[in-house]
Amino acid sequence: MVPTQVFGGSRVTLLMSVVVMVVVIILGAFVGFRIARGDDPVIETPTISPGDPSPTLGTDDPSVCGFDEVTLDGTVAAHWAIPRDEWVYQGRVGVFAGEGVGPGVTDPVTGLASCFSRTPTGTVFAAMWAYALMADASLDQVEVWAHLLARGTYRDELLAELEEIEASRTSPREDRNADIGGYRILFYDGTHAWVDLAIVLTSDGGSTVYRSFALRLTWQSGDWFLDSNTEPTSMWTISRLSSLQGYWTITMA
Repeated sequence: MVPTQVFGGSRVTLLMSVVVMVVVIILGAFVGFRIARGDDPVIETPTISPGDPSPTLGTDDPSVCGFDEVTLDGTVAAHWAIPRDEWVYQGRVGVFAGEGVGPGVTDPVTGLASCFSRTPTGTVFAAMWAYALMADASLDQVEVWAHLLARGTYRDELLAELEEIEASRTSPREDRNADIGGYRILFYDGTHAWVDLAIVLTSDGGSTVYRSFALRLTWQSGDWFLDSNTEPTSMWTISRLSSLQGYWTITMA
């Protein structure tokens, strides 16, 4: 069901880029509260901008799961109030599906969701589900990233670096309370998108901090993927927020 709309740096190595992403998404609450207490920030975030997009793939690339709607421009500007019974949990992150928007496919072996419509709303859903998969401590993150990354310049290097990180891990990950509190579309042209999610990090004691997690997406082979033709420092950005002001909020109705 489509959500109810209520009117409302510097370049680092591939290895460090992946390390930062894994730490922030999987251990986000810890990093967030260090910064909130006034410690030195762990992450330096590049300025958010559309940048130089990957080569345009054209408009003759139909949805892999048969979604008919195609929108090559526009945005989404509405608060979303989602009925309680439509929420599902990927790990500890609440997400939801939209009729004709996605996800349209769930892999019967891995359980990973995919296929989102080629629309502004589709990019928001794709970003939300990508974040939820990254934050699920029960999943093999090499498998998750192989699922999320488009074919492109940095895909193989990123996956190789992540495999190295995972092979050296000595303790299991922990799920964290890091919900999606809002969104905004920074750029959209039907082939490329830049979606900014507001993440709400909550400690066991009830304290809350906010983070911006912006993902660059590209339409490829009938679905939205992380754009691996851009440098890893531009593929995503993470920065501190003081509140959800400026975002279209997502709440449980």
